[in-house]
Amino acid sequence: MKKYVLLILTLLLFSALVGCNPDPIPSMATVSGYVTFTTGGPVLPKALVTGKGFSVLTDEEGYFEVGVQADEQFDLFVEKDGYSKARVQDICLAKDEDLELEIPIREVFHPDWSTVPPRLIIEGVERGDVVKGDLEIDITVDGDRDAYLLYVYFCASTRTPVEFVEVGANEGTGTIDTTLFPNGKGFVRVIAYDENENAVIAIIPVIIDNDLAASNELPEDLDSIILSSTTFGMTVGFYSKQRAEIFSRMGFQEDPYLFELHDGSELDLRVVPSNTTVYNTITWVPVENATGYNVYRSLDGVNYKWIATQTQVGQYGTCSADDFSPVLTPGEAIYYRVVPYNGKGESTGAEYPITPLLPFNLMLLEPADGAVDVPLRPTFKWETTFPHGPIDESVTITYGNWIWEGTNENILWDITENDEQFTLGFDLEPGTVYTWDIASAWAWTYFESEEGSSAYAMVYAGKGPGINDGGGSMNGEFTFTTTLEPDCG
Repeated sequence: MKKYVLLILTLLLFSALVGCNPDPIPSMATVSGYVTFTTGGPVLPKALVTGKGFSVLTDEEGYFEVGVQADEQFDLFVEKDGYSKARVQDICLAKDEDLELEIPIREVFHPDWSTVPPRLIIEGVERGDVVKGDLEIDITVDGDRDAYLLYVYFCASTRTPVEFVEVGANEGTGTIDTTLFPNGKGFVRVIAYDENENAVIAIIPVIIDNDLAASNELPEDLDSIILSSTTFGMTVGFYSKQRAEIFSRMGFQEDPYLFELHDGSELDLRVVPSNTTVYNTITWVPVENATGYNVYRSLDGVNYKWIATQTQVGQYGTCSADDFSPVLTPGEAIYYRVVPYNGKGESTGAEYPITPLLPFNLMLLEPADGAVDVPLRPTFKWETTFPHGPIDESVTITYGNWIWEGTNENILWDITENDEQFTLGFDLEPGTVYTWDIASAWAWTYFESEEGSSAYAMVYAGKGPGINDGGGSMNGEFTFTTTLEPDCG
């Protein structure tokens, strides 16, 4: 009998101890991503990322990863000295869910203005909504400063395509045709900036459920895609500023912010985030019966990650998607896949790789800066350096040289390929001061598959921020004075 009483008391004591610790281990989820200087710009190490129950610094790659409690709503904040702040509002993740973000911050516009990020008031869609047909969304940006930019995306983690944009307004209204997107999981992504460059981001997951029974057959297969990759030896903002100054000084009539790619299309530097260093474009010809196209990216050619859904046809009759993610690295292959879809499902898509070219630098050598008694037909020499490793032998390097008399009159614009010197083909004036520099230098290569896919990669040389705002050579321009003696040879 005593044994039974002892057993009962032991069980009661165990139950009491368990009852003192009723809380189970909380379910967890993961938030990760990159902090960048502007959308698609350089990553920012040692940026402070905070939220409910965590505070971490980004690593040298601008990356962070934190565990968060599932089913708990919170705001995530990013800050770094000298920069504006960013808020990702109303994050709420399910158990074991992963959310990957790219969070852009910019330089503070006015040091005395508020750095508190605004909030978004979004009407017309809520987390978990089932959406169909036209989705009308009303958005208000509420903060200490007025809003000046508001972007709304649907099922797109890239900068384009964008559903609608508001400039200089605290409110915006737009309509999204959800029938253009495949049924299943989707999301609305909103990003806004206030006058002091503080940012706010909201991501609202939804379920797309349209009646697409009218689709009787799959779209045609997509046979090929065209890839182009542009690497800037400096950031785009510095490159385009220097290019504009060169065009103005040399009297060129062309728009300095536009240049033609190999397929005849134009890249407009004004639509690329100013601190981008790698800019990729995926282009394809639309196929019959396709409602839209899913675009995927892979770092290894095996594991593809969806990055965008494109439903729009451009002015040249082609479709395209842009990619300037911080994961793009010069010298490392990136694989893209584009898959057509309609209400019946996806057809066979096309895939192809591209490797962004490594940047390179230039140093002017001769005539040296300040040289005198320079021959009237001088030989100009420079050195090409590759700080991140050599460029492949298939790459063509083109150097654009200019020469001025003094600092005003343009004397010569010369193009040299795959050589590091050229000799002037006419006499300069005796005893005259001239300047010379490599205004722009670029390298390019082209690949094409048997199936018709192609890849065109280009890299522009240049300096980084803080060295005369960028340019072709690292140490130009040089000034020299020609000899007083005519060349009788």
